[in-house]
Amino acid sequence: MKLKKPLIIGGILSVAGVALMCATFNESNFNISWEKGKGLETVSVRKNQQNFAKNDIKNVDLNVKNQQVTLKQGDTDSWQVKTTSWGGKQSSVNVKDGTLHVTAKDNTQDNMVMMFGDSDTGFSFSNYDEESDTTIVVPRDVKISQINVTGKDGGVIMDDFKADQIKVQMQDGGARIRNIQSKSLNMNSSDGRMYVENSTFDKMQVTGRDMGVSGSGLKLNQASSINLRDGHVAIDKVQVPGYNLHAKSEITFESGAKDKDGNYINLDKDDENNTVKRGNQQQALTINANYSTIALSEHAGLPDDSDDDDSDDASDY
Repeated sequence: MKLKKPLIIGGILSVAGVALMCATFNESNFNISWEKGKGLETVSVRKNQQNFAKNDIKNVDLNVKNQQVTLKQGDTDSWQVKTTSWGGKQSSVNVKDGTLHVTAKDNTQDNMVMMFGDSDTGFSFSNYDEESDTTIVVPRDVKISQINVTGKDGGVIMDDFKADQIKVQMQDGGARIRNIQSKSLNMNSSDGRMYVENSTFDKMQVTGRDMGVSGSGLKLNQASSINLRDGHVAIDKVQVPGYNLHAKSEITFESGAKDKDGNYINLDKDDENNTVKRGNQQQALTINANYSTIALSEHAGLPDDSDDDDSDDASDY
């Protein structure tokens, strides 16, 4: 019984310590985590930000492995690279000959951050990687010349900027592309995913195996292609000069054109060696999906008629 009071006091201090570390996580250099095989432990957390002059960087080279990296435009006059290390693993950052090189460290530990929440116990668990451990902020009014992304078991988020060329080569990873304007997008992936939203490219080439390509609001100005071996393509609000679609699985095509009775023309083919052709074939989006499924919906109106003037042609900037 003599141990009861010290145990109670120790328990209170432990809970208070957890509360302090969780409440000050954004400013702290430590946190409590749960790792399989090790249980509850204190791990080192380091947050760092490096700034670079607006004109020092023209290109971005990202190497992603088991980590998520965000590249986005911000309301800033300089480049900002924000990194968070977990247990001593932190992205390496350097600038050489006008290229920003970022290598995201392999973060394969099954770390779980303990935070206060609304659960019955007063605690909740969530993945530490819900937010990117590495975030690159592009200065306002900057167009990036070339972006090169390579990686495995990782992901890249690109949001709200302009570029001349974007190239992504990812294995067991993915890319989320939102509000991007670029002259070209080239992506190659094995067992990966690509999501594109409200973005405009002069041309786009995508190749993959066991890959999913999806999104909403894609505009292409020149001949482009998607070549898949297994997987699926599902994009709505598409604007392209023409379509040349091939699949051994189902093709669903919702056309923005109307027939003589004023009804939108929709096609649904589920036979062997399906083909759908429409519009300018020299500038068409060609999709060879093999055993993948294709589901496209054309932007309301003819391919070049847009009821949303927010998107500019990539060649106009």
